[in-house]
Amino acid sequence: DWNLMLQFHYDTYNFLRHGACRINSSWLDAATDLAETSYATGGVRTSFNIGNYYGGGGSAELSGTWEHYYRGIRKCNMILERIENVPKNPDLTEDTYLEHKANIISEARFLRAWFYWELFLRYGPIPLVTEVLDPNGDLLSNYTTRPSIKEYVVDFVLKELNECEKGLMIHADASNATYAGRIGQPMARALYSRIMLYMASPRYSSESGITWQQAADATKSFIDTYGSHYALMQG
Repeated sequence: DWNLMLQFHYDTYNFLRHGACRINSSWLDAATDLAETSYATGGVRTSFNIGNYYGGGGSAELSGTWEHYYRGIRKCNMILERIENVPKNPDLTEDTYLEHKANIISEARFLRAWFYWELFLRYGPIPLVTEVLDPNGDLLSNYTTRPSIKEYVVDFVLKELNECEKGLMIHADASNATYAGRIGQPMARALYSRIMLYMASPRYSSESGITWQQAADATKSFIDTYGSHYALMQG
C-alpha cells in the first residue's frame, strides 16, 4: 500500500538523532568543552567529563549508537529494495507518482549515507549492508572484510550523496511548509562538502585521496549553487 509505505519511510527520519538529554539526562554539548551540565553531581559530570566513557550513563552512547543507526539503515534498505513492488496510489497522476517515488528513493539513499557517516565518526569503516538481511539466515557471510576508508567514504557515502541529490526535492519545495523537515537537494550538497573537508584533513587525506583543493571546490559548489537561498532566508 502506497500510503503505508510512506508512513514507513517517514518513520526513518526518527533515526536522525538530537542532543537533548542524550547522556545521563545531559545535553550532548555538555559532554564536550562547549557547555556544562546544570547537574552538580550527575549527568555527564560523572561519566564523560571525567573520562568514564564506559560508565552507566555513557555506555549507551557507544553501544546504542551502533544498534540505532543499523536499524535505520535496515529501514532504508527495505524501501530501496521493495518500493518498485508497491502499487501506485490511484489518486496520483503518473508524473506525480514518478516524482514522489524519486524523492523517496533519494531520501532513503541520503538517510542511509548519513547513518553510515555517523557510524564512521565513532567506529571507522564498518560493514556496508545494502540489502535486507534475513534475521533467520546467515547474517555475516558477506560481511567479513572491513572496507578501506576510500571504499567506505569515497566509493560509497560520497557517491550516494552525489547520486541522490538530483532526485531530492528542490530547495523551494523542501522549504515549503507542506514539506517542512523533508530532505532537499541543498542538504545532500552540504553534507557532501562537509565530508570532503573532513577527508582532506591530514588524518585521512592519504587514505581517502581527497585534497584540500577538491574539498574547497566542493564547498564552493555548495555556496555557488545554494548560498543565495540561505542568504534570502537570513535576510
